[in-house]
Parts: sequence; C-alpha cells; structure tokens
Amino acid sequence: MTLELIQCIASGDHRAAEELFRSKSKQIWGILWYRGGKRLPAGLELEDLYQEIWEELLRSARSAPPQVNFGGWITTIIQRILSRQIRNSNQLPASLSNMEDPRSFFGRLLEDKPRKSASFRASQLESLILLLEKVEELPKQHRETFYQFWFEERSWGEIGATQDRTPDAVRVNLDRIHRQLRKQLEDLESEPPTQWASME
Repeated sequence: MTLELIQCIASGDHRAAEELFRSKSKQIWGILWYRGGKRLPAGLELEDLYQEIWEELLRSARSAPPQVNFGGWITTIIQRILSRQIRNSNQLPASLSNMEDPRSFFGRLLEDKPRKSASFRASQLESLILLLEKVEELPKQHRETFYQFWFEERSWGEIGATQDRTPDAVRVNLDRIHRQLRKQLEDLESEPPTQWASME
C-alpha cells in the first residue's frame, strides 16, 4: 500500500501525498528522534529537519522511489539529511546511530483521532518521545530489534539474520520488549500506553 502511494506521488497525485503524510508522519518523527533527538548540535531543530525530510521524500518519490519497503528508504533519506546538517554545522553529536500483528502496539499509542488541534499533536509527539526514551534504556539487542521492526520495517527473518536468531525467537523477544515498555509507561501513568494491545 505504501509503495503504491509513492508511485502515485511520483505521478503527481497530491491526494496520495496527503494520505502518505497521514499514515507515515509518526513513523518519520520516530526515526528522526531516534536517529538524532537530543544528540543534535545546537541550532538544529527537529521540526525544521522534519519539514526538510518531507520535501526530500517528495523529490525522491519521483527520482529514486523505494524498491522494497518504505522504512529502509526513508531511514536512508533521514540519515542523509542529518549527516548533511551536522556536517554543515561543523559539529558532531555525541552519538549518531552509525508486523502478524504486534503492530497494534505502536499504532494504538498514537492512533489518529478526530481532534487535530496543535495541543493534541503536541501531546502525540510527547507520547512518542516518551516511548523512544524508554526504548533507549533497553539493552542494545532489544533496542535494535524494536527499531528494525518498527522503523526499518524488517521482517522477522531479516532481523534474525542480524542477530543469529530464528524468526520465532525474534518475535518472542519483541513480545517481551512490548510488555516491558507497556509496564514501564503504565507505571508512569501515561494514558495512551494503557490502550496498547498485546501480541496475544
């Protein structure tokens, strides 16, 4: 579905661009924050980078569309923009990172609702950042599993190949990660995570 939208955008379909924005904006915010986030040099604002990413996405949809999945493609675009901006600023951040359906876990945290006020959008972004802060506290392998599944859109087998694990073992591990994150955020009395569905 996402690749079809990209093809439509490449053909000049503005409604396809609007639909892609509705369906993928949270994923793009997540990748941007995870890859840059607090490590950005002074003077670089996430919102400015976010706008630049969308502009680059629309250009690339015509010149170099994704061949396999959206996650890996947009991650490459984001990394390229971050690297360029950091290089231009002559500063380096301390660190720049070198769904069968568990997908309801992430979707319900930030699901689209009728309210579209600025305060509601800010609340959604705050919830996303809270989630990703907790992801950063996970052990490295758990962090990478979460990131590869949710943002790079890799399959169980692809993730397993990077960890020398079976696809089933990866899925079980992600289930544990989801449960751990859900519990941590519920303990913080954050309302949206209490809505997360389990993988069962």
